[in-house]
Amino acid sequence: DEKNTVEETKIRRPLIDYMLNTHLHSDHLGQLYEDSRIQPKSQRGGDFYLTGITEIGEHFDFGLFLDRGYPKYDFPYDLLQHWVPKRPTALGNYIKFIQHHVAAGRSRAENFEVGSDSQIVLLRNKKWNVTVRNIKSALDVSPALPNNRTVYHIPGELWPNRTHNPFGKFDENEMSNAYVLQFGNFRYYEGGDQEYHPKVDTPQGIPADVLEMDTVSPTAQMAGKVDVATLNHHGHGVRPAFCNIMDPKVLILQGWCSDHMPEHPLHMLMEDPRPNNTRNNDKNIDNGRHLFATQVFNTKLQELGPLLARHFESVLGHVVIRVSPPLLREQQEYWVYI
Repeated sequence: DEKNTVEETKIRRPLIDYMLNTHLHSDHLGQLYEDSRIQPKSQRGGDFYLTGITEIGEHFDFGLFLDRGYPKYDFPYDLLQHWVPKRPTALGNYIKFIQHHVAAGRSRAENFEVGSDSQIVLLRNKKWNVTVRNIKSALDVSPALPNNRTVYHIPGELWPNRTHNPFGKFDENEMSNAYVLQFGNFRYYEGGDQEYHPKVDTPQGIPADVLEMDTVSPTAQMAGKVDVATLNHHGHGVRPAFCNIMDPKVLILQGWCSDHMPEHPLHMLMEDPRPNNTRNNDKNIDNGRHLFATQVFNTKLQELGPLLARHFESVLGHVVIRVSPPLLREQQEYWVYI
């Protein structure tokens, strides 16, 4: 009721320093049911439903929100006009949540800045040499190098069907933010749902070579060699550049759906030879990588078959990486906890 809502707005919550949203799809924001009335609304003020990020925000405050669109959400067109109609949507609900918490003075919000290593910084224990370099957002990329802030634009055709549908069918996955976290010599990559779309049948009058969009390879080139990487787009966004340039030893599949992960990327990651790697077992299927998943459905494991399914070292549970402090050695130790 109104009295409880007023009281709730006065309660201080535990603070999470940063909330980074890679892109604006509902599985990264919070799903709204078709009948949104069955979902509770916030007791902290604001006209939004509790789901995903907004539900976390009912119990915690955030120091800084980062996403690919704040505050205008106008790339590649005005998303507020065309993605946020009168009926409730996941994006509209999320934006109302951000706007309310910023207006209430609980949080700040910024657009994820490509090339920056000052948006996400250590606020405590500052003696440790930790950097988070923003290497990609929308179609802009920048190398994860200390003295290079150059921003490049990813080429390709974002609108293969624009002639017929000017306000739909670009791929929001390709807009994903990406970063490289570095702690001493240890490097960790997160790329959201980077994707690759091969050439399709060419509409009359449009050259075939403009219908290919690949955000995976340019992002991998900007990231460089890493120790640990999450798999782009739940395993769908894997390309040779991801395997050969980044060449992660530890892979994390953020799985939650029955098609996570596909067979071909699994072959490419776990069975193809790695750069400068000679480690193989007797059956020649071990290239020295380690694959952990937050969830893989039993039906997917059965579909993959025992020879591919055996590559997963875990198929359920949170995956946590713990890294030793930098010492006088070239390679730091790190551990994977499930």
